[in-house]
Amino acid sequence: MKKKSLKSLESRTSGILHTSDILRTSAISRASKKPVHFRDEIRTSFISYAFVPVAALMVLITLCAGIIWSVGIIRKAKNDCETICVVVNEAVENYLTKVEELSGLDIPRMKTDKNLVSETYSALKEFSRKQLIAANFVVLDDDYSILLQGDSSQTFHIPLYQKEIDWGPLQRMSQNSGKTVLEISHEYSAGALDEIIIGAAVRSGGFFCEPVESSSVRSGQADISDGEKTGYLICTITGKSVQDALKSISSPYVITNSFRDVFVTTNRYYLDDMNRLSSVYRTESDEVSITGSDAVYRADICDGALSVYTIIDVSQMKKALKTLVLLAVILLVFLSAAMFISGGKIAADKTRTIDELVAAFHDVEEGNLENRIDIRENIEFQTIGEAYNKMLDDIKRLIAENEKETKAKYISELKQLEMQFNPHFLYNTLATVRYLVKLDPDGAVRTVVSLAELLRYSLNSKNSYVELGEDLKYIENYLTILETRFGSKFSFEINVSDECKNAVIPKLIVQPVIENAVKYGFEGVSSMHIAVSAQKIVADGAAWRSETAPDSSTDGTSGENKLLLTITDTGSGMDSETLTQVKSLLSTPENATNHIGLFNVQRRIKLLYGEEYGLTVESEAGRGTVVRISLPYKCGNVSV
Repeated sequence: MKKKSLKSLESRTSGILHTSDILRTSAISRASKKPVHFRDEIRTSFISYAFVPVAALMVLITLCAGIIWSVGIIRKAKNDCETICVVVNEAVENYLTKVEELSGLDIPRMKTDKNLVSETYSALKEFSRKQLIAANFVVLDDDYSILLQGDSSQTFHIPLYQKEIDWGPLQRMSQNSGKTVLEISHEYSAGALDEIIIGAAVRSGGFFCEPVESSSVRSGQADISDGEKTGYLICTITGKSVQDALKSISSPYVITNSFRDVFVTTNRYYLDDMNRLSSVYRTESDEVSITGSDAVYRADICDGALSVYTIIDVSQMKKALKTLVLLAVILLVFLSAAMFISGGKIAADKTRTIDELVAAFHDVEEGNLENRIDIRENIEFQTIGEAYNKMLDDIKRLIAENEKETKAKYISELKQLEMQFNPHFLYNTLATVRYLVKLDPDGAVRTVVSLAELLRYSLNSKNSYVELGEDLKYIENYLTILETRFGSKFSFEINVSDECKNAVIPKLIVQPVIENAVKYGFEGVSSMHIAVSAQKIVADGAAWRSETAPDSSTDGTSGENKLLLTITDTGSGMDSETLTQVKSLLSTPENATNHIGLFNVQRRIKLLYGEEYGLTVESEAGRGTVVRISLPYKCGNVSV
């Protein structure tokens, strides 16, 4: 029964210690990891699901704006360039065709026939008026004399050296019989301005058919190839005429020949020192390229004889795009701060109940079972709160039941330990009485009376605590029985002050120690003397003499003062190995040996007062044993 109760109590104690270890391990594990609060996760989720899409949308809008801007730039440059090409190419083609049609003029007749000159002038003037780009028609004889000029304001100037040195477009017209020449030149401009020269040499009896185009000349197959050259038919287009026709074009543009010589430009910023298009703006045909702060688009017309460049300033667009990106970044920063703050507030608001629950569970972990929670929010948290409160009630009920059961087992174990009286002592005492009946009847009577009082005292279960003075009376009866049994071989003395006799101790706490000393101490010795003493000590270890000890406190205790009982015998003592075994037995919660005396005393003290109190044993072979019992110093009536 005793072992079963001890094992049950130790099992429960081990369970509590195991639970404590689990909680401690859990706390250490949480401390070793970086704490992540649910509030932070909610805020992170809020920012992720709210801010990230907005940021992505803003980036997408910025990219779309950039793409739309780029497409708009490309479309603008291309459309303006195509418009210029259509206007210029159509005009040039029409004039080329007209020159080809009139290459059979009878120039010798025009020298004498004014009506023919007038008719030719009217036809050419009417044709020029119908074109998008106005041009000046000039008819020259073979001596470079002007027979007809369409616009007197645009004087066709023949250089003085032309008659002496065949030079320029007129030379190429003369040398390329049957071909129309298309060039950009300022040779025949009175103001030395570049012009588009479209012309051909006129030969007697000749006319053009089935035209074939090339880069700078346009040729046809003459019906009479050996006709005599009689003069020249020339059409000149000035840059101003082209600009007048292209007033609707808002983009800057440049028109050059195949050598990048500029015919007309809206801004000379794009030209180099040689009056050519700057190499920065030269690009491949039908492609848009970004050169610094400009977008350039090029298209070729008239079989590559002319090239049209449209140039759009993109610096303002770039600034606008940069401003848009900067505004987007500022807005993103503002949104980030706003969402971070609002996310924290929302997370704190939504997790307030969770924080309350976590704090309550921390209180439970620390042993506080009185902190109940009252949640009045949504149904789910109300259910958790009610379950938590019910858990507290169940835990407190189970703890109360456990304490009640533990106390009952604890009292039962103490009673069992108190009632364990060595049967060998009874057998030896009765055997002694048997001999005394014959030899000393009065001694036998005294022995039986002492034994009866001792047994009655040990079996009295009303009080588990007695004053030391009362317990010593029965200890003295026990020692008297031993003295009667062993005669002159055994002696004892008790040295306890009156103050220490008032101290309250567990009943029969000294008797098992004396019994153990007699049982093992008589081996190998002829006599034994046992001394029992008591001493009051304070917490710092200084001893108080009984006659100077301070009065006990009125509540029956004296604070941290201790009572030290010392039992000294002059028996055979113990060797070091036996002493080590005894000390090991006293340090364990269970006894697996047949030696129950000292263990029972130690176990009772530990159960009653805790680990601070108990037995200490000092012994040396052949020199006896000293057992000290440390108890709390208490006075008054104390009961379990």
